[in-house]
Amino acid sequence: MFNRRSPAMLVGRLSGLGGAFPRGTPTPPRRGCRAGKLAVVLAFGLGVAIVPGVPASASPKAPNVKPWLLKPSDLAGWTQESPSPPASGCLALRAPLADQRPGSSGTVQFKAGSQLLAEMVASWPSHAAAVRAWTAVSSGARGCNSYTTETATGRPVPVTVKRVNLGHYGSLSASYQATYKLFGFPFDTDETLVCKGRAVVLVEYSGVAPVPLSDVQPVLAIAVAKVRG
Repeated sequence: MFNRRSPAMLVGRLSGLGGAFPRGTPTPPRRGCRAGKLAVVLAFGLGVAIVPGVPASASPKAPNVKPWLLKPSDLAGWTQESPSPPASGCLALRAPLADQRPGSSGTVQFKAGSQLLAEMVASWPSHAAAVRAWTAVSSGARGCNSYTTETATGRPVPVTVKRVNLGHYGSLSASYQATYKLFGFPFDTDETLVCKGRAVVLVEYSGVAPVPLSDVQPVLAIAVAKVRG
């Protein structure tokens, strides 16, 4: 018998897409030399001059991403909810992003009718480290063409993946679209991975297919603009 669950209910049942991965592992900063402990001793015959040493600069820290995360006040018509369970599949990018050991990370999720929006922001002490993380995650996504995930009840769900153009954001960006069906309803999940400054932003936008670009692009612009690091 046809299942009459609404698309909004069904998209939340799929554990393989749109899940949250707040698994960033903090990296402790390295300790610098203590100020006032270094000295250079210069001997000139009978005299000795002691010149205070310059303390080593503290190692840079990853910026706190909490102020950069999307809030309900940023998104008219969206309601914040608890992030979904971790996903599976080659386009589930939040787990690989967390595996890059960011110094700070956070995940938020919102809902508007049958649409789901999830965001993960992660940061590192330097732009170079953020670029390496972006490259590692995007490299894995580029080889993803299809996979099979499952719903929360164990029902298999075939997923097809393609590269899409949602515009350019930050210094590096790449977008992908996963297409699948849940109980007869077609769905799309658009995933965009952006490197900006010392941070990487991942935005996942899911809804009944086709999801209009005019819905996705303004959210991406807001999410990336909030990153100041």
